[in-house]
Amino acid sequence: MSRATARGPGRELGRPEVAGPHDLGGYGDGMQVVRSGHALYVGHTGTTGMGTSVLDVTDPARPVLVSQWPAPPRSHTHKVQVADGLLLVNHEKFPYRAVMSEPFSAGLAVYELTDPLHPREIGFWRSGGRGVHRIVWTRPLRAYVRDSRRVPWTASGWCLTWPTRPGRPKRPGGGGRASGKTRRPAGRP
Repeated sequence: MSRATARGPGRELGRPEVAGPHDLGGYGDGMQVVRSGHALYVGHTGTTGMGTSVLDVTDPARPVLVSQWPAPPRSHTHKVQVADGLLLVNHEKFPYRAVMSEPFSAGLAVYELTDPLHPREIGFWRSGGRGVHRIVWTRPLRAYVRDSRRVPWTASGWCLTWPTRPGRPKRPGGGGRASGKTRRPAGRP
C-alpha cells in the first residue's frame, strides 16, 4: 500500500489498524460511527432493531458499551452527527420499500451532550414523508437534512436552524413542523 501525506508537516498515513474491537452487544449492524472526545456514537442500519449505541473509547484498545436504545418500530436511526454539544439522530421508515399501514417515526431527534456518554433527548423535529436520511452540520446550530419522501433518492432537502433553543429545530423562514416535546421510542431508557 502506498503512503499518503496527511494534513500537517511530516505526517503520513499508512494502513488503518483496528484499535479495539467491540461486538456492540450482539447488534453488529453499525452503519455510521462518529467519535467526539471519549464518546463513540454508532447508528445501526435497522436489521437488528437496534437504533443507537454509545461507547466509551477513553482506552481505544478496550471500548466499553455504555448504552444502547432500540430504533422505533418500523424505523431505523442509522445516521448520527455530533457538533456544538448536540447529537443528531435521524428517524426514517425501514425497510424503505415496505408497504406499511402502521405508523413509523420520521424526523430528527436532538440530544444534548452535557454528559457525552449519556445523551439526553431534548427535542424532535417531525419531517413527515419517510423521514430524514442525511444530516450535515455546516456551522454552529445549523444542519442540513435530506428527507426520503421518494425512492429512489430524488429527495428534497431542508435547512434546520435553532439559534437559541436547540431542542426546537425549525426551518428558516417558517414551514415544516417542530416539536419541542421529548418523545421516547419504545424501550428507550
